[in-house]
Amino acid sequence: MERSHVYMVKKGKENMKSIKNIIKKIPGVLSLHGWAMHQLSIYWPAQATRILYRHCMGRPLNLRNPQAFTEKIQWLKLNKYWRNLQVAQCADKFAVRKYIEEKDCAELLTKLYGAWDSVSDINWDVLPEQFVFKCNHGSGYNIVITDKKNADKKVIMKQLDQWMHERYGVGSVEQGIYDNIKRKIIAEEFIQTADGQPPKDFKFFCADGKVKLLFVASDRKDGQTKFDYYYPNWEHIAVRRVFSSNAGPISKPADLERMIAYAEKLSKGIPLVRVDFYNEKGRIYFGELTFTHAGGLNGFEPDSYDFTFGKLLPDVQVWKRMK
Repeated sequence: MERSHVYMVKKGKENMKSIKNIIKKIPGVLSLHGWAMHQLSIYWPAQATRILYRHCMGRPLNLRNPQAFTEKIQWLKLNKYWRNLQVAQCADKFAVRKYIEEKDCAELLTKLYGAWDSVSDINWDVLPEQFVFKCNHGSGYNIVITDKKNADKKVIMKQLDQWMHERYGVGSVEQGIYDNIKRKIIAEEFIQTADGQPPKDFKFFCADGKVKLLFVASDRKDGQTKFDYYYPNWEHIAVRRVFSSNAGPISKPADLERMIAYAEKLSKGIPLVRVDFYNEKGRIYFGELTFTHAGGLNGFEPDSYDFTFGKLLPDVQVWKRMK
């Protein structure tokens, strides 16, 4: 197996599609590419991370002295967050509720209608007409129910059962965060908006209790979510997330300072975490805590902002001294 074959990748939008594309280029493993990356991710996560990062970002990963925003996420994943039980609790969309309560922020929590260990345990009768199903052990495991009477329960149950049997994060080398999560299905409050559209998602990047950067996810429909980045003073940043578009500057939310205060309270003592909120009708709702944003594999256009944002974060020497 020649090293050059592993790194014969081009920087481009197509590179994010699948790690399988790079493995297919290695002679002798065409029929085993999925198995090979699966095993590499489990037993040699640092090497798998290097390969995946090069494939997605188009440049080598610097773990000795990380400078880019995405590089620092990878360093934290491998050196601070891997098999960390507190990180697992906070990444768990069910167990994190206890963490929020312990931080005296219970007022941020959405209503919880139920939590079950399997789809066969779900009691539809206790659920309201509108709610959200989630599996707690990964990202994207959400089903929004806006009309329970007309919901296709068979299809929904099948999808939830499939998610419950997935080991999240192996393909993106994040299983070291999610493997310690006891899998559950939860049903939570559906957040109503004034315009009837999906709520805007305010996402704050925090380093040990200080907001460094944020972005707003809006127009969540048809897989075309818009992402706009801001500094904490609400200065719009002329940068675009790769594979995505911008909605353009929006009005500063009335509750921005309150959201910042909550984000800093919830992130105190954590090297780097993304704290997500919804802000509707004067109320702030907690969304989730994310420790490896986009797996540390989604860059920016222009690419220089990966390093610009990286400078906002502490040097890893600071993180090494944190417990």
